[in-house]
Amino acid sequence: MRTINVLTGAAITVAAMSGAAWAQVPFQVASPANGASVRETVRMAIPRSSLGDAQYLTLTIDGVFRAGIDIPTFKAEKPIRTTTVEGGERYVNLLWNTKEISKDPKVPENLRTVQDGPHSIEIAAYNAGGRQVGVQNLTLNVNNKGSLPSPASGILLSYALRVGARDKYRQKTEVEYIADPQTVPAAQGGGRNFGGGGFNGGGLRGGPPAGFGGPPAGFGGGGRFGGQGGGPNDGSFVPRQQPTGPVILPVQNVTANYERTVEDRNGSSTYLVRDKVLNGVIIGGSGNADRLENVYDFKSRYRAVRSRGLVEEYAPASAKAPGAYVALPIIDLSGVRRRVGDQWTVKAPILLEWATLNAPPMVDTQNRLESLEWQNGNRTARIVQTYNGKADVPIFGGAGTMKSADVKMTRTI
Repeated sequence: MRTINVLTGAAITVAAMSGAAWAQVPFQVASPANGASVRETVRMAIPRSSLGDAQYLTLTIDGVFRAGIDIPTFKAEKPIRTTTVEGGERYVNLLWNTKEISKDPKVPENLRTVQDGPHSIEIAAYNAGGRQVGVQNLTLNVNNKGSLPSPASGILLSYALRVGARDKYRQKTEVEYIADPQTVPAAQGGGRNFGGGGFNGGGLRGGPPAGFGGPPAGFGGGGRFGGQGGGPNDGSFVPRQQPTGPVILPVQNVTANYERTVEDRNGSSTYLVRDKVLNGVIIGGSGNADRLENVYDFKSRYRAVRSRGLVEEYAPASAKAPGAYVALPIIDLSGVRRRVGDQWTVKAPILLEWATLNAPPMVDTQNRLESLEWQNGNRTARIVQTYNGKADVPIFGGAGTMKSADVKMTRTI
């Protein structure tokens, strides 16, 4: 049995934080004030003049340690900006993304997002010797869903498509194989980022590690990010088979930054939408990483899309450039009114970075309207889409198909 786990989340990242201050240094936070109402990404401004000899900060939220952050120096020519901290000239801003989704399987499903309501924050400052030189506790009231009414008749969900619009998205995809519980799969040489092969290995591309009876082994022969590779058979290495329990093989971890533009409109509700990956990071099963733009020469991907999210047509993508025509999934919202808590079934594609895009397998997914909330200052809906079943997943260029692969997918939209 082969199982592909896909965890996809459009446009989400981070973890980091906030604080205020009473001071041993003195240590203070200019904003937000204790008891303030906050939403989305909270920016907590600490004046540099209050940091004294502090070298790093720690952040604790609701009693759980979340981050240790080096205090960045200010560089006028290249300001420091990460998902957790900004280093300005006068202020150091700690960033807390209250829309972050936890991927820790130990965290209950209902606690994977930051809940609206009060949250206790502690920020502590330490000098180079590790001595605490400042600390403050405060309470911030998260209000991502407040003042967004949900009418009894429900709301009509649609995409805010507008000719000329240009938006940026981030998607993270994690893929792993769960191997046959009785037999270790043959860890064959896949392509550039999928194990096997050596750094001087051959082929331009390939698929995921070949599971027991899985897709063609090592097609494309070895690859740039192969693990302990370089062996015979174009980078393939076949270990001795032996009984064992379930084996999880990491295939890839991809974070991609997209640009989406709405190019034109045909009639009242069909739009020509263009997607293109700008950059990102890919981590192969062996743990080797590279920038996506170093691996693929990304191409624009065009689709005709209705405002409800129904994709009417894909512009053909060349099979000669696998991975180059990646497109952010657009989910069919079904065009009917929904209330918070409603569930429904809709067809959706199984899209993997190395699988064909011209004819992605369509499966019946379960969808749930989780909440209405603020996102980038806009009123939005959070929808969780899941699928747990079998699918035939074709590989680019006709190199093979993963027949009846068990697929477990979660998308948060």
